Amino acid sequence: MMFLNKTFPKAKIKKGKWEKKNLGKGLFGKTLGMIGCGNIGSLVVERCLGLKMKVFVYDPFLSKDQTEKIGAKKVELEEILMHSDFITLHTPLTDKTKNILNKNNLSKCKSNVKIINCARGGLIVEDDLIELINQGQISGAAL
Repeated sequence: MMFLNKTFPKAKIKKGKWEKKNLGKGLFGKTLGMIGCGNIGSLVVERCLGLKMKVFVYDPFLSKDQTEKIGAKKVELEEILMHSDFITLHTPLTDKTKNILNKNNLSKCKSNVKIINCARGGLIVEDDLIELINQGQISGAAL
């Protein structure tokens, strides 16, 4: 998440130049949208709250009380897509989660969102992700 939030022009990196003006912004005040929140997701929530981020969670198996207990807000997928600066995936691959981030859902995302898949392949339609990165709708991804 921290690296995706930085702006390192590739040509400068190849030349070994790391100019401070290109280092980007911090994570303070940014919104993390988390799809799936089990043991690992809960640890990510804890760290993001420590960085003073807002954390939204979409997980059909987690109750509102459980979500609030870890310091996050339980929301629907649509809200994650529309309001998150970062979207992380921490969910198993099932019939319901397969291709959960497809062109239809990715096109609903906030402009310049960054996508991080901490889970399995098959959750994101990679061709759709690449297309929206090339169009500038999504600013980066870590798969």
